[in-house]
Amino acid sequence: MNGFRSQHSIGKKWDLDSYDCFSDNGQMNKFQELDDKFQNAIFILNTRNLRSWLISRLMHGQKMKTSWAYPPSVALCHKWILERDQYQRKVLEHFKNKKEKLIIVSIDEKDWITYLANKLNFQHYNDNIELNKTKENENESMRDLMVSIVDEAFAQWNYSKDDKKQILLINSSAADDYLKIYENNITTIKNPPQDLNL
Repeated sequence: MNGFRSQHSIGKKWDLDSYDCFSDNGQMNKFQELDDKFQNAIFILNTRNLRSWLISRLMHGQKMKTSWAYPPSVALCHKWILERDQYQRKVLEHFKNKKEKLIIVSIDEKDWITYLANKLNFQHYNDNIELNKTKENENESMRDLMVSIVDEAFAQWNYSKDDKKQILLINSSAADDYLKIYENNITTIKNPPQDLNL
């Protein structure tokens, strides 16, 4: 809509020669190398609260039977929590001295699309996108099972109510420190999703 050639990549690396902007599978593309190669690039770290994110991934794995997300287990949740934390820390550390190149967006925020469009000076955008979150409720019994697995993972690690809502890093004080560095963020959960049941 804004004149950029965009690629939503599923299960493959980004085609840097054919497109201008990219989404999904960022972990398959080394952001450090992209930052070196594209000096004027803007990077977006999108996130959401930890509990909803884990449930969503387990639901996806159950539905698609993809090897990275199936079968669902507490161990898998623990693995993902650590991987997400490690990845976010790498991103936050890398851009610490060039903070204007990174925008942090929580998709739990009501106005995140408008916020992002304004930050990127986009003239055209649709702020009514629902992101298919409703599909997670299609099979309530399956969802209940995934919720119980996630909650057991939290219980085994003695996670508090606030830990479950974390959108950035396991250590909340470290997350707060990074958010003071990065002014380009919309991350405060003012209206948590109703499915949190915390």
